[in-house]
Amino acid sequence: FPTFAGPKRNGGKELLGRATLIYKPDGDFDATLKVSGGSFKDNGPTQQAWCPGGGFPLVQLLGPTVPDTHGDCEADNRYQNEAVNPAYAALQPGTRDGQPFSDTSSTLTSLTLNYHAPNMTLTSVTGYWTLKLQDASSFYYSSFGLLYGAHAEHTKTWSQELRLVTDFDSPLNVSLGGYFEDQKRTYSLSQAFLGSLLKDPVTGKYDTYENDNDNHGQTYSVFGQLRWKPVAPVELAGGLRYTYEEKDVSAVNSYVNPVQGALFGLRAQGSVLNVPLSDHNLSPEVTLSWTPHAGTLLYAAYKTGYKSGGASNPSRLAAVFTDSQLRYKSETSSGGEIGFKSYLAGHTVRIEATAYD
Repeated sequence: FPTFAGPKRNGGKELLGRATLIYKPDGDFDATLKVSGGSFKDNGPTQQAWCPGGGFPLVQLLGPTVPDTHGDCEADNRYQNEAVNPAYAALQPGTRDGQPFSDTSSTLTSLTLNYHAPNMTLTSVTGYWTLKLQDASSFYYSSFGLLYGAHAEHTKTWSQELRLVTDFDSPLNVSLGGYFEDQKRTYSLSQAFLGSLLKDPVTGKYDTYENDNDNHGQTYSVFGQLRWKPVAPVELAGGLRYTYEEKDVSAVNSYVNPVQGALFGLRAQGSVLNVPLSDHNLSPEVTLSWTPHAGTLLYAAYKTGYKSGGASNPSRLAAVFTDSQLRYKSETSSGGEIGFKSYLAGHTVRIEATAYD
């Protein structure tokens, strides 16, 4: 294959931007709209070789080890990558004429609405996130054409949260809310493991396989907190969050090279592997705080957390994979914290001390 090698990983271009619009009419309502986004392009994912012996990086080519003379062993940001013959790339999805490239764009939008009623505030937070990614590169990280792959990902996430927070002139106040999230992600890739060595006699393709993954998940959560002030300087706050999630992942080799499929142990073409899963969690928290006078706070807290499980999207869908092998479990955490915060000398000096486990 032709090669692509050069210093400084040239070709990188990045564009970022953000905007905030705040609406505050006369009255008890306000709204804040935030939009941020960006795009990034370069000559494809790769990495720099490191070889303390000097000379050229050594690459193993189906048995023999040979030097890659397009690279060096210096810490000079010189990268090696490969292009693929355009005639081969035309039959491999997502390769863009065989040149290595990366092309990523994302947008994050949030809309916050607040309604301030007497002694309470109702808040709505709506979020929307999109990510589009395409790249193609030699993941052999050399200028030899033994491995070439192309990836594409498209993710869309929408979320909605509602919160009610009270502020009555009484010992008891509450915070209540609910959260919903819907996420969809498609992930596809094609890989050519042995370049032009093993051609599909029927289709003429040189890639080893083409893999497609569909992911869909929904999250439901409710939460509440009770804040109690038995005396003005002391507050005890306790809360709970309950989370329930459903996810479904499907993976399929939409194409398998009949010559290479058995060699690499791939799942049969068109055979779908479904991984449905669900999970739930209850996370409590409690905080005791004391404000002996204005500008000084002492507190102690115990909190728990939850990170959901899911299913991997394998880059190589093997015949031996089962749904249980692709799943990963949820994680929980718990921690305690005590702290002290204070202002001194007319608020010109601030002191903080915290111990956390």
